[in-house]
Amino acid sequence: MTGRYIRAILLLLNAISLSPLYAQSHSEKSNELPYKEVVIAKTSFIDIGPPFDFYSVYKLIATNTGTDIEKVAVTPAVGSCQPPTIETARAHLQTPIAELFANKNLCAIPEKELHREAKRCKKCLVFSGVHITAQVQCKGATRSIKYDVLDRDMFDAKAGTPPETSQTMKLLSILDEAFGGGDLDRPIFQPAQNQSHIAQENKTLKEVEQGKYDDLFSESLSQLYRDSLKVPKLPLVSLNNSTPFVPISAVMPTYPPIARAAHQGGEAVIELQVGPEGKVSDVKWVSGSPLFESSTTTALKQWTFPSEAIGEPQTITLGFNLYCAEPVTNTSNSQSH
Repeated sequence: MTGRYIRAILLLLNAISLSPLYAQSHSEKSNELPYKEVVIAKTSFIDIGPPFDFYSVYKLIATNTGTDIEKVAVTPAVGSCQPPTIETARAHLQTPIAELFANKNLCAIPEKELHREAKRCKKCLVFSGVHITAQVQCKGATRSIKYDVLDRDMFDAKAGTPPETSQTMKLLSILDEAFGGGDLDRPIFQPAQNQSHIAQENKTLKEVEQGKYDDLFSESLSQLYRDSLKVPKLPLVSLNNSTPFVPISAVMPTYPPIARAAHQGGEAVIELQVGPEGKVSDVKWVSGSPLFESSTTTALKQWTFPSEAIGEPQTITLGFNLYCAEPVTNTSNSQSH
């Protein structure tokens, strides 16, 4: 009787351990998830721009030592003056992927709970925030879980943020810290550059190129990627006139990023005084956008004129050409002083 009793207990325990409910419970307790990867698609939007939207794809991969993260950040074009930009980065966190999601199995979150969060503020005025979609593989099928972080969630201590959204905000803070800052920490004005040098070994970037994540964003990331590879026609600064003498050497001013963003262009007229050794000793801004004045003055101090120009007043005209399809503000007749 005793032997049969023991065998019966062992068979019962074995049956329980094989049941789906036990397996799920045991998995959650041991922080083991039914997936090894989570994709986070994030759209940050603000009412101050352009750009008004910033897109990011994070791929979180579970490892023996924590979590590897690949990031692809995409900034849409600002007209034809500033093409889309693509940035890639990698990071490693010692935190297991399960802990990043508060040991919650994304496959087990009830749909009713997610719908309740999505309906919480349909008629609210929202000026900035973050749209997030988390994707995981659940029993061979892709599950997409959406969260909306509203501006009040970020700035109002009594916003009543739902638990799932609140946890997602904590995760985004961890990701921002891992990569040295969030979308709003980027410089507003970035110089135009050719994006073809981006590291192709980033697997997530390759998936962006193939259009894998296009459905998760309002714009096609794969098209933005292709547009970013086009070599932009850089703004040009030219010497249109120099009277009565032509400089022996002339360093052209840089085109200020803020002037590019403001679509400022046209001509600038400057009066110079040439001092000893043919160097520019005095600069007087006559006309043109004040946005060009600082970089122009810096460049003119490096110019050299022939000895005949020493002590003589000099007038030069510079042309600032944006090469943009949008209308350019011509500032050649505006007085800055």
